[in-house]
Amino acid sequence: MGVELPSKLTEWLDGWGQALKPAVQAGLEVAGLQPARLALPVPLLVGTDCSGVDAPIHALQGLGVPHCHLWGSEPWEPARQMIEANTKPHHALFHSVLNGDWAPYVHLYISGFSCKPFSMLHHKTKLLKEADAAIFFGVVERLSKVRPAAFVLENVHGIARVKTQVLDRLRQQGYHVVTLSMGPTDLGIPVSRPRYYFLGVRTDVAVASEAVLQGKASMAWKHVKNSGPRAQGLMSLGDVLLPRVHPAVKSHQAMRKQRWRSAAAAGFPNTSKGCKWKELHRNFARLDMPQLHLSHYADKLLLHVPRQRDAWNILSSKFGEKLAADLSQNLDRCGARTDGVLPTITPKGIFPVPGAGRLLVPVEKLLVHGYPIHTMSFPPTVTEQDIETMGGQTMSIQVVAAATLLALSFVDWVNPASNLPSCKPVSQEQGQGEYLPMLPPGLAQRYGLPWKKAMQACCLQQHAATTVHKVATKSFLLPDLPISQCLPYSLKDQQLLNGNVPQPLDWLRAWRACKATASFEGAVSFYQTDDFARRTTGSFLPQGTGPRAQEIDSNNGHAVQDPNNDREQEPASFNSIEDWCRAPPVVQEGLLGVYRLGGDVAENTLESHDQDKSDSMASSIHTVLEQGCRDPDGCLDNEALDAIRKRIHHFASDQGPSVMKCSKIIASDPRLPNIVWASYDPAHQVRNAFKDPLSAEPEFNQQWERLFGHSKSLVPLIQNSEVWKARLIAAQRAVCEQHGSQGGIDKIMRNLSIAKHRFDSAGTPMFKYCCAIRAIALVCGMQERNSPSLRKRAEAALLDMVAPNLVRVGLTCDFTAECLSFLRTNFDIDDPDVSLFQQAFKEFHSRQKALFIDGHILMDPSTLPGPTVHSGKTATQIIFEIEAPEPIYYGGKVHFLCTRASAQEVRGIMNKMASVVDAMLQRLDVDLAGDQVAVALEAFNLACWAHQDQRRRLADLMLQVCKLLRLRNFAQGVARSLCLMAKTLASLRPQVLHVLPAADNRFLWSWAVAPQWRAKYARQVPWCPKCDEVVGFFAALKVNTTTLERDLGHLLNKLQAHSGPLAADGATISAILEVAIEGPQTEAEVFAPAAEEGGQLGLTPFSRLCANLWVAHFERRFRYAKGTGNRAQGPPAKKHPKPGTWAAAQHARACLTSRIARQAGSNQEASSFVPDLMLPLTPVPSLSGTRWAPDAAPPKDPLRQFKLQTQRKRSRYLANLVHFLVESDSNLA
Repeated sequence: MGVELPSKLTEWLDGWGQALKPAVQAGLEVAGLQPARLALPVPLLVGTDCSGVDAPIHALQGLGVPHCHLWGSEPWEPARQMIEANTKPHHALFHSVLNGDWAPYVHLYISGFSCKPFSMLHHKTKLLKEADAAIFFGVVERLSKVRPAAFVLENVHGIARVKTQVLDRLRQQGYHVVTLSMGPTDLGIPVSRPRYYFLGVRTDVAVASEAVLQGKASMAWKHVKNSGPRAQGLMSLGDVLLPRVHPAVKSHQAMRKQRWRSAAAAGFPNTSKGCKWKELHRNFARLDMPQLHLSHYADKLLLHVPRQRDAWNILSSKFGEKLAADLSQNLDRCGARTDGVLPTITPKGIFPVPGAGRLLVPVEKLLVHGYPIHTMSFPPTVTEQDIETMGGQTMSIQVVAAATLLALSFVDWVNPASNLPSCKPVSQEQGQGEYLPMLPPGLAQRYGLPWKKAMQACCLQQHAATTVHKVATKSFLLPDLPISQCLPYSLKDQQLLNGNVPQPLDWLRAWRACKATASFEGAVSFYQTDDFARRTTGSFLPQGTGPRAQEIDSNNGHAVQDPNNDREQEPASFNSIEDWCRAPPVVQEGLLGVYRLGGDVAENTLESHDQDKSDSMASSIHTVLEQGCRDPDGCLDNEALDAIRKRIHHFASDQGPSVMKCSKIIASDPRLPNIVWASYDPAHQVRNAFKDPLSAEPEFNQQWERLFGHSKSLVPLIQNSEVWKARLIAAQRAVCEQHGSQGGIDKIMRNLSIAKHRFDSAGTPMFKYCCAIRAIALVCGMQERNSPSLRKRAEAALLDMVAPNLVRVGLTCDFTAECLSFLRTNFDIDDPDVSLFQQAFKEFHSRQKALFIDGHILMDPSTLPGPTVHSGKTATQIIFEIEAPEPIYYGGKVHFLCTRASAQEVRGIMNKMASVVDAMLQRLDVDLAGDQVAVALEAFNLACWAHQDQRRRLADLMLQVCKLLRLRNFAQGVARSLCLMAKTLASLRPQVLHVLPAADNRFLWSWAVAPQWRAKYARQVPWCPKCDEVVGFFAALKVNTTTLERDLGHLLNKLQAHSGPLAADGATISAILEVAIEGPQTEAEVFAPAAEEGGQLGLTPFSRLCANLWVAHFERRFRYAKGTGNRAQGPPAKKHPKPGTWAAAQHARACLTSRIARQAGSNQEASSFVPDLMLPLTPVPSLSGTRWAPDAAPPKDPLRQFKLQTQRKRSRYLANLVHFLVESDSNLA
């Protein structure tokens, strides 16, 4: 929904086009550019680059020009979301103009390319040699490919320094270019934003020469300025800004008042690094200007930053209250004005509103530029800071509208060529009307092309990308090269796919059957049905499945172990960071072996069963190592075994007692002398830390048992009964018809998605329970056809639906969702980075404290600052919304459903939840922050090295890591070298993330072990083999066991599902395991993707070896499918959840809690959606030691026992660590 505005503002936003369009047309008539030529095509096809918030599209909408926004491009995610919500292109929204995406023809092209290289505020700029200037060259490249009839480009006045070079580039593409200086004040809008506009028209459709067009355009624009909207005078700022009583202004003022009070209480401390501004202010104050002595004017504006306060007091004392300035800049660049016009709006600018006693609010930065914010949609994820940035980087809508009309008047739309792209001129010497001939005359007649301009340039571009064109070009340039070497594929490879042999689709099917949990026979049946649906005939397996088929499986398994079979070729040269980002990682993980499948012991004997489990577990590790070092004949390579044992530094396990004991046995084993760390899986620790205290609290545990605990609980009862699910669907429809939605969701829930025996899987079903509470209550009341036992359980479930219990359910749902997000984002992933654990825990600690201890989870979302009021609800708020009691009739009785608990009841529930959260955070502090090794590994977190104030602490941690690895006399020197390397990598990290956003710390640190990289980027860093050892230790750490358990589970499912055909000697099982573990993991590793759409897949070393093996064993006897068509390759693009769905509601809930947590950090009071409850909640005073103290807690109180266990764990942890290090040192000695 848009922002509600007064009628005067809406009239201006909706009606400016009706006044501007006739004024421009009048100017065109005066200049001799007849408006009759503006018989524009319907619709006018428009494309934009650097789209921002799509000011050009809003301009065309305001002018009432029928148009079709065909495509646009924008790399910044918030702006992309705004485009998707308001002006979504019909064809595509590209990520960046630099990507070179193919774009269809448009009549009009508009772009406001980056102004950073040309801005006067950018000191020591290199102009067109700046990195950001690449966007301008991308715009030029887009013009050369799309060839629009007209274009409009916008930039700052500073571009005049390279105006000649810019015009030359644009003219070389075959365009006449006109330049005009235009700004909002020219149209009577009180905002200063002077800009250079480059208006271009393609030379073959221009109505006049460039010189004539320049004169006529200047005359027309002068007439518009003199007799257009500006002729009626400059609008007042009050006409284009929000009134003082507007909710957005009041919310912004309240936020600023809180900041001012906090700063005033602290004496307005100066937090800036330098104080050069003070000298500048003193010099400015000495100027011979009148002093008006307006005292404390900065306090009226609620300015809390000393530099801004001092600047405003100086300016207001010299210029008066009608002053407008940008207080984010220094005094010499603040653009102070007293003529009722705002200075140029910048993304981070701070603008006092003259005479209003307040600052410009974020949404007004869009409003003053003419954006119809009353009709625009603002996605919930777009913040106020994002809106400020958009307002500081946008075009003025009315100005770009005038520029667009002028540019369109340059085109002869009667000419049919204006609806088609043309080819670029051959050269400037041949004249501006000379074009390359498209087709010979005979072909032109044959294909019905009346003139050579009708051949589209995009056809040539598409042909240039084909294999035929590339081979012909290469053969022409290198006539002595054999044609076979000009082909993009090998003729030998082509021979492998000729005849009755498996084709790429067949090999991909076989690979998928090995990877999937389905039997070979099931796969054959599936693909036979698939071929029938495609009207094809084929066979998935060869005609014979005897020993040769088994041998092929076995050879496939050995093929993936071929050391010459490189999955990924390294770049030929490493000349840039981009090349290193494309290089394969130095460290890769995998399974060394599977020791035993099933069974508790290796041999079913009494002695084996009597052996200590931890001892047998430790022995199995050595057994696996020995088996991995044996050759096919069974001979043990002792040298390789010793080398592997010496390289083992880390032992990871879950928190099982036998495994914990095994870690001590391994640490004291002299065969593994270099183990320095035995860690526990953080995913298990985090899961237990938030599950156990919640279960230990009696009220929350009883709630869990009522809803999810066993098969007869309410949610499983509904989930497992088709009758109850059908009743729930009918009840939801009735609720939606009466109330419009259930919890803000208009979709019908088909199931509750409960997983068996998993506490942490209750997040989604608990959220659905909160949203559908009305429907579930109705289902519980439908008892007539139930058995007596079911009626009793349904009645008990209904009677439990009282306000305190329901609020507790919502609060538990929010708590579970927050914990699961923390778990699944940082720990329960494929390979978590241990260097990020401490930072993640600190953020989670402050977030949990703000939400559940201080109580901000109860904050009223409508009080949050932002452009939209509704941005999601928490589960607690959703279930709190039933204010008036609603009767639920059952068995001649009635139960009134009401979720509005009193403030006292809510406070009591929050106190219980605060105890749970406090216990959880204490346990996590022991498990995560108490492990000194894990804490020391934060030294490898490159994001922290970017902060100067943290480097001393990180250097101490790096020294601890070196001492941990027993470097002894080398520890100090190695730590210094690693610190220097960390600073180097931290400086490169932003550039790497721009190229490879998924790059983590281990990927960057792995470059440090490459001499080639160090020679180019870290030449000043002293390096030694000990440094490689420390980096290798960090890069190879694998701390979680949950993914290993899942991988083993998938392998077992595959073995159980592959029921046939299996070889008697187990060769097929072996091949399946090897392909699943070490073979290709994606389709792209089996066959190289086609170079173009519809092209052929290319062979990789793996598929080439498979094809050779097939021909060698089966020759060319295979029935393969023909005409199967093309399948879409790769997974489908991830879609955003649709509004009104369960996924969208959960996503909105997560976004809302993030906003609440950020707002809670401002330490200001907030209102709650619970009446008579203010936030933050004050802690309940302790009565311990007084005569009013309650009875002591029973000794078996679960939550008390959990806290005592945390204390014992804390005291035992350091003792175990000391014992572990002492044992390791003694073994080393």
